[in-house]
Amino acid sequence: MDEVCQRLETRKTLMKRCWIAVVLTLILVVAAAARLHASGAKCLWLDEVLSWRLQSFPAAEIVARSGETSTVHPPLYFLLLRFWGLAFGDSEFALRSFSAVAGIAATLGIFFLVRDAVRFNAVGSAESAPHSADLAGILASLLVAVNPFQAYLGKQVRGYTLGMLLLVLSSWALLRMLAARSTKTAAAWTAVYVLTALALCYTHALALFSVAAQALFVIAYLWIIPGVRLAPVKRTEFRFTENHADTRQFVRMCALAAALLLFVGYLPWLSNLWGQSESLRTSWTSPLSLHDLALHPSTALLGVPNSRPIEPRAAAWCATALLLAALFASAVTGRWAGIFFLLAGTIPLLLILAYCTFSVRSIFNARYLAFAQLAWLASLALLVSRIPHRPERAIAAAVLVMWSAFGWIEYWDVLGPARKPGMRDAAAYVAQHRQADEIVLAHTPSVFFKLAYYFPGEIPARLCVRVAERQAQPGSAHLHTTDLITLRDALAQRPAGLWIVTSDSYRPQYTYLDILLPPGWRMTESKRFDQDIRWEKPIEVKHYRPENTPAEATPHELAVQ
Repeated sequence: MDEVCQRLETRKTLMKRCWIAVVLTLILVVAAAARLHASGAKCLWLDEVLSWRLQSFPAAEIVARSGETSTVHPPLYFLLLRFWGLAFGDSEFALRSFSAVAGIAATLGIFFLVRDAVRFNAVGSAESAPHSADLAGILASLLVAVNPFQAYLGKQVRGYTLGMLLLVLSSWALLRMLAARSTKTAAAWTAVYVLTALALCYTHALALFSVAAQALFVIAYLWIIPGVRLAPVKRTEFRFTENHADTRQFVRMCALAAALLLFVGYLPWLSNLWGQSESLRTSWTSPLSLHDLALHPSTALLGVPNSRPIEPRAAAWCATALLLAALFASAVTGRWAGIFFLLAGTIPLLLILAYCTFSVRSIFNARYLAFAQLAWLASLALLVSRIPHRPERAIAAAVLVMWSAFGWIEYWDVLGPARKPGMRDAAAYVAQHRQADEIVLAHTPSVFFKLAYYFPGEIPARLCVRVAERQAQPGSAHLHTTDLITLRDALAQRPAGLWIVTSDSYRPQYTYLDILLPPGWRMTESKRFDQDIRWEKPIEVKHYRPENTPAEATPHELAVQ
């Protein structure tokens, strides 16, 4: 009889695992479709093309240039993007597919993180496991898969999704370390945590705030509230120790060792981080406003960056208030799991706000809340999974999924394939009409980097500058000295014509120059090309020809507007 019951239990467990595998596979298919569909349709915008430019340097130079004060991101993402590009090319789709793959992997990883976070409540108990663990993990994975904000980041040539993947892996390893059933297991998971957390810190500077949230959770669990008995779990489902107190002291040593290793591992980058932070604090002015406190969290939760602001303003405040209420409710009902995601979802926000108080430029932006937003979705999934009755639980889950579906409809102009001409068509137009003895000049760095990507390699597009020194230019970490040319040197080549590509985008960040051509030069045509991103203004292409011979032209000095 016992043998029959054991076989039935084994079959039931196997069927459950197969069902979970099928559901996760379908969720991953949805995640892949959301991130890969039309990811090559729109032109690269400035931040994306800066990623392309930096990854084009040799590996050692990527590391060196990532430490310069004209950029703010550590080198790991750009190094991995370089190797990805060597394998798959540097088209828009190829570059963005790296972020898409990382986002798909994070969608799978969040299932294991949330499931094990729920089961983490059972450490120190031998009773049966809560049935909500798998449900919470599946719902969290589904929310990440269909969330418009997550899908948007999966279509960006930036390091956000790689950072979120590493955040999920490091958090999962951290929980495993804290709940290890033996010293050997604890040591192994400590090593995994240190490697993934260190990689996270070398992917995005703001990831340090998420690591700080992890540290606060460790302190609370191991030192502030020790020995708390929480919801139970079966060892057959989750193989944590039955007597967690026996290994608690060793786990404390592992936690201290992990903190020390993280500090030592990140120490070589601290001086670069400080210099970049000082440069960022005094860069173009965009101070924090009161409405930003509601606008950007609600945008990260309900919308996507680069889209229309949420209106009316009261809606943004209500969404943010409901989010905070859900986070705290999840912490109350979800116990240790809820506390973990509460810290992961709020500590980065508070630290970003603290940084903004010492800076003339606010970094409290929806894009920079990506790591916290992942914790918000996990908290919502955890909260719904704790609803005791199945009908109410199903309705709440359906509402969350429908909310994401509405976001796709509302922001399809950003997420979908529709595009505007942008620099892709502007560069093609110049390449088609340019004669061999004509020079192509970019007016600002923001224009030049995009022009450098979309122009054919044979065409010598250059950035027109006052002084042809790399370190004197905005965005110098992404420039070659050969990219630069003064107007005097350009006219000294006696060109038959000049193509000047310009835009009013990013005017606060970049010093604009008046390209004052000498008498005798006249503009023969001018054409505008609208861009995809809301805040990127149209590209203007202007063609000039000399009425006199080029040898007679004497260029004026460039003047700053």
